[in-house]
Amino acid sequence: TEEPDAEETGSSDLPPAAEEPQSAEPAGGRLLATGIRTGRHEGYDRVVLDLEGSGEPGYDAGYVDEAHSAGSGEVIEVAGERILRVRVQGLRYPDEGEQPGPAAGRVEVGGEYVQDAYWDAVFEGQAVLYLGVPEGEHPYRVFTLSDPARLVVDVE
Repeated sequence: TEEPDAEETGSSDLPPAAEEPQSAEPAGGRLLATGIRTGRHEGYDRVVLDLEGSGEPGYDAGYVDEAHSAGSGEVIEVAGERILRVRVQGLRYPDEGEQPGPAAGRVEVGGEYVQDAYWDAVFEGQAVLYLGVPEGEHPYRVFTLSDPARLVVDVE
């Protein structure tokens, strides 16, 4: 999959990075997750969830002590000193004949600030992306883009 480009957003358009929890409510229809891309940029790593459909996803993000599978509650091992959990809301399962979205499991990363990533596929209209970061809680920002719909997570 294509690496996310820093040019997808102008730097002046970005919300500020913070260590505190961040959230937004979903707006509009249900979206289909179609892929996950990761990229390393000067000063931050970017993870992009590609989406199809109308509306905007909701999300809540914050640091957690452990990663747990939404379906089973089992602990998921995520490398790194801290784990950033990004719960994405407003998602749907693929309709018959549509390509399934990203499978649950590890997402390939090679960043400085994101050391590991795990996508816990859609369950009851939401999915969780866990990002393992090095020591301490790193500032991050979560935001959405449209045309096409995307959820973006930058970790500094």
